[in-house]
Amino acid sequence: MRTTSWICVVFLVGAGGVLTCGCGGGGGGGGGGPEASVFAGTYYLTHIEVTAGPPRELTAGWGKSTADGFGGFTADVTRNSSGDVTGPHSITGYVTTVAPDRTLTWQTALSPGVDVAVGGVSANGGIAALGWVEEDADPGILILTRQQGSFGLASLDGEYHTCGLRYVLGLDRIDSYFGTAAFDGAGGGAALDVINREGIVLPPLGTATFTYSLTASGSTTLDFGGGKRWKGGTLAGGDLVVVAGATTDLLSPMLYAMVRESAAASLATLSGRYFVVGLRYVVGGPSFLSVHGTAVANGAGAVTVTLTSNNEGTISDQAPDASTYAVAPDGSLHVTNAAGDVLTGGVSSAGDFAILSGGTGLGQDPMFLFLLR
Repeated sequence: MRTTSWICVVFLVGAGGVLTCGCGGGGGGGGGGPEASVFAGTYYLTHIEVTAGPPRELTAGWGKSTADGFGGFTADVTRNSSGDVTGPHSITGYVTTVAPDRTLTWQTALSPGVDVAVGGVSANGGIAALGWVEEDADPGILILTRQQGSFGLASLDGEYHTCGLRYVLGLDRIDSYFGTAAFDGAGGGAALDVINREGIVLPPLGTATFTYSLTASGSTTLDFGGGKRWKGGTLAGGDLVVVAGATTDLLSPMLYAMVRESAAASLATLSGRYFVVGLRYVVGGPSFLSVHGTAVANGAGAVTVTLTSNNEGTISDQAPDASTYAVAPDGSLHVTNAAGDVLTGGVSSAGDFAILSGGTGLGQDPMFLFLLR
């Protein structure tokens, strides 16, 4: 029997009035691992997941979480589930473990030994990303950026690469987005995105203007008007923004990520071993799957991607894919897999993280990927 992910379990139980604080068992204990202290602090949390249906239901969530560096994890999350916005909801009862290679694993206090989500954490603990891996659980991913540094409107300035995934209410349709955005450093901006509409690639429908705000701690809001508002966080330095929404009832759920453009990126910028998480809609299925795994880039245009997929509750290992990639000086990243499908996005100037979306060709599946070194 299918189960919902950790966030949906909490929401459904809480809404029913049976429990009010997640999965029980407190905020941790028994987890950790040899590198647990790297995953510590307050994090801005964004996630996206799918209930297969019919009808399909896509949930986007946003909020704040705390990792104590000893395996404990708590969060307060608001979610948009196919236009129904609820929360914030308290999440407790999860145990995190960090392996020596920085693989990050989550389990519940109620089911020790059963992995709920697997992914990775950056070397400095500033970013973490996970994909749902529990058998019979819905596919989904989670991205966390640590709250650190001081921010103002000028923290976001200049050009960014953009990627996203959206469920269109009323049309039961999945769109992926990829393009660019510009911040003016004073609270205004504009985005220009290509859309993959379930395998049909559409040119930009016009520039979408927005306003933005940041709190001193990096909490970030993008407002496109008409209630189309997304919330999330900005990484220290302003090189990464991840938001989710919409925060208004009856508007479509979406996850949207932005990576600041570089000045002198090259193939060598994408180099080393990356953790990968992502969500994909298989047009020919039709079905949804989330993925987690690794990508090893050689710094010269070749990358081997090894993933485990959650195809609507069925967990399976995919064969390694020998892909190729190209990097432009501004950090634009294009990855072509062995089947010829192309994803596009951007890599950070230091090469520590990247975003990808697509596919960019006719008949290619809509998807979103996040890479973390």
